[in-house]
Amino acid sequence: MLGNCLKFNKSFIFLIILIFFQSFVLAQDKFPAQNITIIVGFPPGGSNDIVTRIIAPKLGEILGVSVIVENKPGANGTIGTDLTVKSAPNGYTLTLGSSNPMSVNPNTMKLPYNILRDLRPITTVAYTPTVLAVNPNIPINNLSDLMELSKTRSISIATSGNGSSAHLGIEKLKLETQGNFIHVPYKGAAPAMADVTGGHVDAIIMDYPAIVSLVKDGRLKIIAGLKGQDQGQTTFIKNNWFAVMAPAKTPDKVVQILFDSFVKTMNDPDIKNQLSKIDFYPFLQESPAATLNFLKSETTFYGNIVKKTGIKVE
Repeated sequence: MLGNCLKFNKSFIFLIILIFFQSFVLAQDKFPAQNITIIVGFPPGGSNDIVTRIIAPKLGEILGVSVIVENKPGANGTIGTDLTVKSAPNGYTLTLGSSNPMSVNPNTMKLPYNILRDLRPITTVAYTPTVLAVNPNIPINNLSDLMELSKTRSISIATSGNGSSAHLGIEKLKLETQGNFIHVPYKGAAPAMADVTGGHVDAIIMDYPAIVSLVKDGRLKIIAGLKGQDQGQTTFIKNNWFAVMAPAKTPDKVVQILFDSFVKTMNDPDIKNQLSKIDFYPFLQESPAATLNFLKSETTFYGNIVKKTGIKVE
């Protein structure tokens, strides 16, 4: 009798262990099974941060976990990106970056990683228009006027820094037109806008949301770049886009779950409404593979400008 009881107990214990082990395996296999962190490589309040904090709650709702936003600013997004590169490739640490850290920096800076090798693209999520605006006292209304004026005198154009997409845009403009354009870099958008509205610099290339109030007040005049304007998009101004990336060895299954969840998030009417109020708009790719191709194309675009001009940012 005692022997039978011992056999029964051993079998029961084995069954319990087996059930526990299977449950553990299933829990490990389920994604997500814990909170997700999105690293933003810029300070709070900037474009990258704003976009991330708008979409994070809805993304968490769709995935069934909390999505935490962590700001890790420094070196034009490099520090935050590097932290993601070095994170475990399990889908629980992502980064959201814009055109500059994802496609410009690889061409202008010595980075501790390779964007296309050390990260896995998930999708682009949004964009905001980038525009060329002038002080209204400058007697021009469109790009043709700008080109004509550049034949008679130098045109100074402000940006928020050396090596930015706006800076490379000016260099491409000079290559294409042989116009007399002078790049005037600033440490941030605020001082650049102040000098353009004050008449110390002729023009500025900037994300539309940063200057929209100045445009509405008549202190700046857009002549190119804004979707819907008569001038339309140019060959030297690209919209500022935002993409989500994971560490390179993140499993396909996890990447696909994240991709599907971001698509659902960006197609949510409330998210679209929140973004449009501040002049940001959903911008999705067809797949993670298509996102990789998009990033390669953007990186090549800026790389060609750098090769022809020799721009480097230390």
